[in-house]
Amino acid sequence: MCKECFGFFEKARDQEQPCANRGCEGKWVWTRSMQLAAHLRGHDQPGHRMCEACQKELKELKPIQEPCMESACQGTWTYEPSEQLKDRRLGRQPQGRHCPGCNKFLKEHPSQELSCEKCGKVFSWTSHEQLLTHLGVFQKPACCAECNSRELSELPPPAPVIIPAAQTAFRVEIPVGGAWKENPVTRDWPEGMTNEEIAWMEKAERRVVFLGDEMVAAEPGTPSLPSLLEASLKGEASWRDCAVLNAGVRKCTTFLGSLRIGRDVAPFKPHLVIFSFSLADTLATASLETSEALGQLAAQTQAFLEALQALESKPKVICWLPNPIYPQVGGDHGAWRENLAPDVQTVNRYGAVLRNLKKVCEASGVAVADGKAIFDMQGQKTAMEGMATWKRPNAEGCKTHLRALLEALKA
Repeated sequence: MCKECFGFFEKARDQEQPCANRGCEGKWVWTRSMQLAAHLRGHDQPGHRMCEACQKELKELKPIQEPCMESACQGTWTYEPSEQLKDRRLGRQPQGRHCPGCNKFLKEHPSQELSCEKCGKVFSWTSHEQLLTHLGVFQKPACCAECNSRELSELPPPAPVIIPAAQTAFRVEIPVGGAWKENPVTRDWPEGMTNEEIAWMEKAERRVVFLGDEMVAAEPGTPSLPSLLEASLKGEASWRDCAVLNAGVRKCTTFLGSLRIGRDVAPFKPHLVIFSFSLADTLATASLETSEALGQLAAQTQAFLEALQALESKPKVICWLPNPIYPQVGGDHGAWRENLAPDVQTVNRYGAVLRNLKKVCEASGVAVADGKAIFDMQGQKTAMEGMATWKRPNAEGCKTHLRALLEALKA
């Protein structure tokens, strides 16, 4: 640096600046180097920049197609990730907007002056009225407003309309006590079942509960499949206004999952329940003979499905078969592996548990999202590239599971 720049750099201090997104409490650091660069460009004010958390979340968001604000139009407009992030921070839903086709029509059709067929007065036929006429929900006016009002006043009054009482807003009421209190694994709420998430579920038009073990529960450093599923479902027309609750609890087996239904499922009256306890079931039955373990798990799965079918909301149910897990064999296992990776016997038992679960669910008419089958078809080398740890997929691996889940939902 020259003497002047070095003098400025020595005197400057790193400064914390607020995130550019309103509603976000995060900060970003305006470093001395950035201050010097700004000074040399002739200004001494920090620019607008997002905090690290917002930047990370922005990368995970995908464009969503939202319906045109005109109900008679079948077009959509693109809800960009940056707009989604801003609305999330402000706690609001996307604002209504015209699709590109309607915007083009409005630009190409300015207001017109028409003459009233009755009094000859000139009045305006607006661009929006022309658009509604084009969409078939409005007729081109022949008379001015005064003549229309006069005609309407001469018509007999319409019959009174009885408006039904407004429906009460949906509320989630979590019971205080129940069977889940009997076991330390299920005693506490799932980590993903926060007051904020409950409020989000109450506002949503369609609700999904993703129930499971450590394959489902949020884990630092690896993607959360329930949150990615929510973003993906919002691109589906019938699931646009939905919320997905992550009800994953580490070490939760199918038997313990049945105990949780009264607290973690029933109060939300979900339209869809996705479940997976395969890894916890595998580890919990490690001391049993394979045939005995599979028979026990089949009975527990059947009891779990019957409990879901007995719910008042009658949700659609999808069984998720997670990705493969890989054995811990001597030598270098790569940077993504952990010391807790399973041995060959556990991996084989895990595969048997998944096949048994798929058989029970298909026999009961329950849809199965077989993520493991897709991983297996890719080959072990490619499949391992989609893994963040020995049991959890990375962002690319989650896309494989999302594809399986969406296919099961459509089926």
